[in-house]
Amino acid sequence: MSNIKKKIKIRQGHRVYLTKILGNADDIVENYDGNQEKKLKQIRITLKERLDTLKTLDEEILELIEADEEISTEIEEAGKYRESVHEMIVNIDSVLEAKPMNETVSMSLRRLYDQIEAHVRGLKSLDVPDTEYGALLLPILIGKIPDEIRILLGRKITGESWNLNTLLENFREELENRERCEGIQALSFRDGRNFDEQRGGRKYSNTPFTAAALMTGKTTINCSFCQKEHTSASCFVVTDIEARKQI
Repeated sequence: MSNIKKKIKIRQGHRVYLTKILGNADDIVENYDGNQEKKLKQIRITLKERLDTLKTLDEEILELIEADEEISTEIEEAGKYRESVHEMIVNIDSVLEAKPMNETVSMSLRRLYDQIEAHVRGLKSLDVPDTEYGALLLPILIGKIPDEIRILLGRKITGESWNLNTLLENFREELENRERCEGIQALSFRDGRNFDEQRGGRKYSNTPFTAAALMTGKTTINCSFCQKEHTSASCFVVTDIEARKQI
């Protein structure tokens, strides 16, 4: 068997395998709900690795072809196949980077806080003093906090107490306040309290008018790690950092 025929057979084997991967990736992308994120990232890595292998084989085969017509056909065929792989990689990136449609601002902030807290807990478990990592994490956290919350925190924290622990504490308080407000709004919507009735050309709202009436609504906040009724920051059921990352 000539060298070119062997390389063509090797390339065909890679294409067959890659075609199966593309089909699997297409199914996940079409029905993506966030649970297959790890699998999709693995597929993306595989696609890029196989794409590099195919590119090398395509170039080697092209060097061995002598007829001009065969060269043109080879370039076109190889280009079309690689384009299909590139298209799938772009689709995967779009799915992974897309923000969930139902995600609220508080949910995004909660995820940010939990990530920072997990890192801080890990450093504390290694007996690393906060003076060593606080100055590094503080500007990162400030840069990720929305402007409106940053302004509120700036008003509450004085210059001397402006450190990572104080910022996290105040950030958690603001986050929990927002979560409680969203919980009250959700209950109000469910109970029909935001429904306005049209009577005689005037609107009458069923929303409670007093602070006492507003506070009668009971809300619960479930932990994102153990699903029990407490905040994620105060969870003592799932304390292992690696276990939290897997949830």
